[in-house]
Amino acid sequence: MKKNKLFLFLLPCLLVAGCNDSKSSSTNSSSSKEIVDFEVPITLAKLKNLFAKGGVSYNLEEQETKSSTRHTKEVTTKMWSIETTITNETLTTYEGPFAYLSGTEKVTHEMTDEFVSQYPDENDTYQTFRGVYNDKYYEVIDYGVGKDRDYAVVLNITDNVTDTASQIKMEDVIHYSNTTASDFVWSYLNYMNSINGLLDPDIKADKSFSYHLESEGESADDYGVYPFNVSLDLDFEKDGFLKRYNLVYEMRYIDDETQIEIDYGSIEDEIVITRGEKTKVNNNYPLVPTDYWLTDYEVQLSVTNRDLETYNVNPNEIPIDCYVDANAVSVIPEKALDTDVKIVSSTNNDVVSVNEYGVVRSVGAGTATLTVSSSTGIEKTIDVTVFIPDALSVELKCYSLHHYKGETYNLYVYWNPDNVREELDWHVDHPEILEVDFDDAGDPIVHCLEAGTATITITAKGKPTVTDSLTFTVTEKLSAEQINQAVIGKWINQSHPEQYVQFNADLTGSFFYDYEFTFTWSITITANNVTIHLSTVTPNTTELTYSYDGNNIADVALDGLSLRLELGFSSYDYWAFEYAGTFIKEN
Repeated sequence: MKKNKLFLFLLPCLLVAGCNDSKSSSTNSSSSKEIVDFEVPITLAKLKNLFAKGGVSYNLEEQETKSSTRHTKEVTTKMWSIETTITNETLTTYEGPFAYLSGTEKVTHEMTDEFVSQYPDENDTYQTFRGVYNDKYYEVIDYGVGKDRDYAVVLNITDNVTDTASQIKMEDVIHYSNTTASDFVWSYLNYMNSINGLLDPDIKADKSFSYHLESEGESADDYGVYPFNVSLDLDFEKDGFLKRYNLVYEMRYIDDETQIEIDYGSIEDEIVITRGEKTKVNNNYPLVPTDYWLTDYEVQLSVTNRDLETYNVNPNEIPIDCYVDANAVSVIPEKALDTDVKIVSSTNNDVVSVNEYGVVRSVGAGTATLTVSSSTGIEKTIDVTVFIPDALSVELKCYSLHHYKGETYNLYVYWNPDNVREELDWHVDHPEILEVDFDDAGDPIVHCLEAGTATITITAKGKPTVTDSLTFTVTEKLSAEQINQAVIGKWINQSHPEQYVQFNADLTGSFFYDYEFTFTWSITITANNVTIHLSTVTPNTTELTYSYDGNNIADVALDGLSLRLELGFSSYDYWAFEYAGTFIKEN
């Protein structure tokens, strides 16, 4: 099956109202008076100059745009659906300068695979502010539901920009505070090819003029060829003011193997500009930029324990040995987006420590005062108490399945809850068989001294009812010759006695599951394990066929008392499974 590609149209800023690819503009551009010497462009190069830095349409648009409307429709072929996104928006420019946009966005899906669940349609409204407020430049995008998609940034306005992350030039402010249609047209003209050098403008009686441009091309990848057609209509007033543009872009897909051609995606983009004076505002802004910056909040603390569980806590009930974090709640104003806060200091690092990397942990019982700060420096203090919980239970484990004389094994202690600070008493009922010790890191280990059975018991010193025991059976390792002899014979599955594996002295064998399988085998013995390799595994049935010899092994305990068998099979219809079981030697 061919891999579907996401349809990508690489024209900048296509589906947003503003373009980040700004060009400097003159703040002393021409007014709405007729430009007597204006010459209607009859070449593509001269047409592009209208939208270049300092171009006539570019400057007229920045100074004399009263409002505009924009309609875009993007159809994208995805893996299992055709996604259609329709956006409609209205932009109004104000003195200040700033621009206010209100829009709607609707996304629908047409499923192309009946086995895939229907994607839900999406409908949303949004409003945007771009421009000067309280002597700073703001950009805000506010979507209708929640704050997850909202965005806000504030920049200082300066003539000499040295820090692009926090500063902006006034000429760029003017540029962003309008419809920026010239940017889009500039991008579209540079993208189009196969356009004749000479143009044929349609000049009206009132000397307004328009163009209809068409272009075509194709792109290709490993999956096929993607031909496209693009048309662009431009309407101007007689002095070069851009009144409207309309772009239609259509892409198709030609499969390399079948040569079938299908529609692959399309884009429609139209802006209509109303010329006139910018709207005046008397402090009655349709969207207030400062509503998106935090002025006050309350602190909610949360902790993350050793099991990576995170939950909110009362500041007077913080458990020890946890990572501590702060969150802003009850924020003012409600629309504020800069709500990330962090703990920056502690008055008692023996209770709650804050290291040089900002990692905060509860490390000791007691009290402390934490200082919490937002990204803009709004600080809060909160008193906390850290406690050590009582032990509810304890568990002793050893993850080695077999224990041999002369070997040492790691022991593991698990407290409930995991941040208990109790000490343990250790007891071994047969110290001649087992000896408990501690390694250089202070972790418990057990030495197996002799063959036999012994039990280790642990008890919390401060709470004797909290205790656990673990019994060890210590055996002696067999020699290589003894293991070879121990393997030969019949082994029974300890969970399913009807299943068995037989190893014969002539290195043949059989395994019975639901069917009988025959095999040949070889054995490898090292200081730590014994591995039997099963080869030429053949099922005595036509329903199964063996898939891969390398997966079929049996691990034998060094004391020759148990065996772990793993086999892999597959059926003719490609259904596959693996078998694994533990077997005990038949007496």
